[in-house]
Amino acid sequence: MDDYGGHPERMLDGSISDIMDNLQQMLGIGPNIARMIVILRILYFGLKPARTGRLLPKIDVHVTRVMIRTGAVPDGSERSLLKALRHYPIEDIAAIDQVCWEIGLTYCRPKEPDCVNCVLNNCCKKLGVSV
Repeated sequence: MDDYGGHPERMLDGSISDIMDNLQQMLGIGPNIARMIVILRILYFGLKPARTGRLLPKIDVHVTRVMIRTGAVPDGSERSLLKALRHYPIEDIAAIDQVCWEIGLTYCRPKEPDCVNCVLNNCCKKLGVSV
């Protein structure tokens, strides 16, 4: 309350990098929790962060795996991921991130992926997957 003049909602002002830094100053919030808070705020609560700095916080391993296996990016480098996403509106990037995270966690696992039941089965290139 003191840091934000009695308005803690101000911690969500500024660029994504600013918001991530503000959230991580709170006890118990690390980069992954802060990232999910930013994405959920964008998707469900109308957060419109300034589009400066990063498009999103560091892309999650599940998202990266889905993007590589589907052929959306040639490799898992941050440069490739940002290049693939940079022209989308921030709300679309957050939605893509959230959907890829869920698919990566549920179906597109690092070992024993469940390609048969995956919602992307018909359009996925399955790069690096032996099915």
